[in-house]
Amino acid sequence: MVQFLWDQLGLTKAIRDALKDRDVTFDVPAYIQAMVINRLLDPSSKLHLFDTIEDMYLPDASHEWQLQHFYRALDYLMDIKHKLERHLYERMTDLFNFRLSLVLYDMTSTHVTGHHCPIAEHGYSRTNRPDLEQVELGLLVTPDGLPITHEVFSGETPDKKTVPQLRSAS
Repeated sequence: MVQFLWDQLGLTKAIRDALKDRDVTFDVPAYIQAMVINRLLDPSSKLHLFDTIEDMYLPDASHEWQLQHFYRALDYLMDIKHKLERHLYERMTDLFNFRLSLVLYDMTSTHVTGHHCPIAEHGYSRTNRPDLEQVELGLLVTPDGLPITHEVFSGETPDKKTVPQLRSAS
């Protein structure tokens, strides 16, 4: 079922097209697909996935897996986030025949520990931990709850300032 949906959404081609002007030296779509399947079946770290990937059935997985490529694939994914989200929205609109006249937007925050997150700041804490730095998460969904796009904001960003940024990104 995952492979069928992956193919219907055209994700391999969309990822390759979005990265076509980049000097990519490995099969990014295969690494992303492996991480998606892993997240659905047995959520774990990239290291655990790397250690157990030979036990998973993955279509067209005829290459040597390298741990650093899982992490690098996520970097590429962040670089093409907006293109890929737009592609997914267009494909889902076509496949599921929905027309949007209403979208829902919600904000939440999550606190972080440590000092390595460059956007973590003190702000209004929805987790009742004003003593910890946090990041803000904004999610735009259809009325059925299907995600359209998301953004991560600095922890001190007021909700009302996130809407214009989200509109320009989607």
